[in-house]
Amino acid sequence: MAEANGKELSLTALVVGIAKDAEKLLEQQFILLRQEVGEEIHRAREAAMTMAAGVGLLSAGGILIALMIVHALVTFTGLPLWGCYGIVGGLLAGLGGLFFFFGKKEAADVQILHPPKTAEAVKENVEWLKHPTITKAP
Repeated sequence: MAEANGKELSLTALVVGIAKDAEKLLEQQFILLRQEVGEEIHRAREAAMTMAAGVGLLSAGGILIALMIVHALVTFTGLPLWGCYGIVGGLLAGLGGLFFFFGKKEAADVQILHPPKTAEAVKENVEWLKHPTITKAP
């Protein structure tokens, strides 16, 4: 009877140990999730700053230099004023489109709702909980 009772105690201790380990694992995964979400928010902020810098630079450059270039084109090419404005405006719009495209590409890589590292760790843990393997110590 004492031997059966000892086996029950060790089985109980094993189950309690597994529960504590599972609790610790879940706690660590939530910490990882919080850290990954923070990293993704940081990446989103960096992408937004890149896009804002592109828009700001294009606006400032367009305002400060466009008039000078337009009048220089009129002077040196003899094109009508409206044609020179069209050329300069087209170039500025093309540059703005490039900045916006690269900023949008950076923003598309941000994954706030499904952080990849945590999702993979959770999948592994769920799989282990479905099919636990016990290895014997040598």
